[in-house]
Amino acid sequence: MSVADQMMEAQDRVLSEMETAQSRMIEMNQSMAEALSPMMALGSRFQMPGMEDIPKPEELIDRYFDFASKMAEANRTYYKELVEIWSKPAEEETEAA
Repeated sequence: MSVADQMMEAQDRVLSEMETAQSRMIEMNQSMAEALSPMMALGSRFQMPGMEDIPKPEELIDRYFDFASKMAEANRTYYKELVEIWSKPAEEETEAA
């Protein structure tokens, strides 16, 4: 098995474990929310001046992950450009030989 295959296998295992843990947390939070729902709700707003301008939790999550996606893509481009820069001397050396 190649190093790349081993890396992909390890990444797949980590992702699977994370998804399993997240699923368990969702189930636990669902149970807790059902038990506590008469007392509170995350989506409710206090009736205070200015509170209507605060984004809903769902909007905050979307904004966070949209930003994180843009950052990840910018980093991907950056690192690929660095690899390209540092690969050119080796390519030129090979062509000269």
